[in-house]
Amino acid sequence: MNRVLSVFEQELVKEAIFQEPDLSDLEKTKYLEQSKKLCVIEECDCGDPYCYSVKYSGYEVGTSLGFADGILFRGTDKEMRVILFLNSRTGEISELETAK
Repeated sequence: MNRVLSVFEQELVKEAIFQEPDLSDLEKTKYLEQSKKLCVIEECDCGDPYCYSVKYSGYEVGTSLGFADGILFRGTDKEMRVILFLNSRTGEISELETAK
């Protein structure tokens, strides 16, 4: 699999970055720029139709470090917790996890 993010996935990533209180404005800008180039390489196969967990091209086994943890996303018809992960080696956004 190798696909661009859906509009909804883009919104999840942006919201997680914007709401993270520990990120400086400079870091938020850096990650927002990164988010425009994300490419999904793997989707969760749990079967939950409201699961949007994915791995991006920056993913490497054993390098994930949560940085926007527990952000609550409130969309028009969905509410979920969003967690973004960085590749600890490269500093790239590597994963997005969602939970109800």
